[in-house]
Amino acid sequence: MNRSVQTIFALLFCASTIGFVACQTKSDAASKVAAQQVSVQTAIINIPTAKCSSCAKHIKTAVKEVDGVTAINVNIDAHTAEVKFISTKTNMHAIESAIAMSGYTANKTVRDSAAYAGLDDCCKE
Repeated sequence: MNRSVQTIFALLFCASTIGFVACQTKSDAASKVAAQQVSVQTAIINIPTAKCSSCAKHIKTAVKEVDGVTAINVNIDAHTAEVKFISTKTNMHAIESAIAMSGYTANKTVRDSAAYAGLDDCCKE
């Protein structure tokens, strides 16, 4: 009888442990789904003062440092940057400011003159 009671307790313990693991797995799955539902926005930013591949590199570097930016593509010919960002982490103002602080005008945000002075000659008007 004693051995039967031990077996029953062992089975109950295993069943409760398996249930806990299953609940934890469901919780982890729910967290992943919630993370995937984060709002990623895409914005096109006019960068009229960008002129060359060096400009594109400077802008990409500056924008990638903004927390919440997930991707950036600079089109020098069109003078635009396509930026994907998580709207709960950043906004257009922060992205435009980062571009302006790197020496380039972004939409209506005027470039920082000190940063502009430090750019390569090919990047200047």
